Amino acid sequence: MATMINSAGEIVVIGEFYAAMYWGFVLSTSFVGISLVQGYMYFMKNNKDRWSMKALVISLLIFDPATSVLMAETIYYYFVINFGVDQALASIPASWVVENGLTALVTSIVQVYFATRIYIINKRVGVLPFDWVIPALVFVCAFGGFVAGTVRTILIGIWTIDSFSRPKFQSTVILEETFGLASDILATCSLCYILAPSRTGTAKRSSRLKTLFMFTINRAILVTIVQVGMLASYLVARAYLYWMPFHLCKSKLYTNTLLAMLNSREGGGLRVEAPSRPPWSMPIINLTVKDDEGAVGDSMSTDDVDTEKDARPEEQIAELERSTVQSASSGPS
Repeated sequence: MATMINSAGEIVVIGEFYAAMYWGFVLSTSFVGISLVQGYMYFMKNNKDRWSMKALVISLLIFDPATSVLMAETIYYYFVINFGVDQALASIPASWVVENGLTALVTSIVQVYFATRIYIINKRVGVLPFDWVIPALVFVCAFGGFVAGTVRTILIGIWTIDSFSRPKFQSTVILEETFGLASDILATCSLCYILAPSRTGTAKRSSRLKTLFMFTINRAILVTIVQVGMLASYLVARAYLYWMPFHLCKSKLYTNTLLAMLNSREGGGLRVEAPSRPPWSMPIINLTVKDDEGAVGDSMSTDDVDTEKDARPEEQIAELERSTVQSASSGPS
C-alpha cells in the first residue's frame, strides 16, 4: 500500500490519511441539495424582500456549492491527475486554498447578518440593555474569526500538507473556531432572550415566534457541534485530517440554517398594522388576531394601555413579531 510521511514524522497509509477528506466531501455534498431547495423556497415565498437581502441569499447560494466544487477539484487533483505522484500528495492545490477562504467568508457573512438583526430588533423593542453592545461583540467575534480564517488560508497556500501541525497553523485554527463559537453563542443567547417564552407568554405567543425560537435553538446546537468538533478533532490529531468533515460541513450548515430561519417567517395567524404617526406621539399598533376557526377578534391600540392591561402581552408579541419579521426583510444594514 502507498504510504507517506505526515507532519508528525509518522509513516501513514495514503488511503487512511485522505479518507476523512473523502467521506467529509461525500457528507457535505449531500447538504448542497438542501441549500438549493431552501433557496428555491425562499425566492418563491419572499418576493417582497429588499434587493440587498436577496443579494445576500444569492451570494450564499453561489459560495456554498462552490466550496463543494472546489473540494471535488482537490480530490481530482490528488487521486486522478497526480495518482501515484508522491510530491503531489504532499502539496496543496489552489482549489483547496480557495475553498478554505470561501468557507471562512460564508461563516462570517452569516454571523454578521445575525449581529445586524439583533441590533435592529433590539433597537425597536428595547429588550436588551444597550442597543449596540451585544451586536458589536457578535460582529467583533465574527470579524476575528474571519481574520483568523484568512490567515489560515494564506498558510495553507504557502505551506505543504505536512505543515498542519505547526504552532502557527494550530493558533489560527484555535482562534478561528473560538471566535466563531463565541459569536454564535452570543447571537443565540441574545435571540433566545428576546424570543423567550417567559418574555412574551407561552400561551399567547404567535406560532411564528415559536418557530423562530425553535430554529434559533436548533441552529445553535448544529453550529456548536461543528465548531467544537472541528477544534477537538484537530487538537487530538493535528497530523491527520480528521477535522476535514467538520470543516467541509460548516458552510453548508450556516447557509441552511440561515435560509431555514428566513423561510420560517411565513405563517402565523397574526396580522400587524403599524400606521404612520408623528415622532412625538405614543406608538399605535393595531392588531387583528385570528382564532383557530378563522374568526377575527377585536382591534386594540397601545393608547388603551392604561385601561386595557390585559392587552399588553398581545401588544408585546405583535411588536416583537413585527420587528423580527421586518428586520429579516430589510436586508443587510
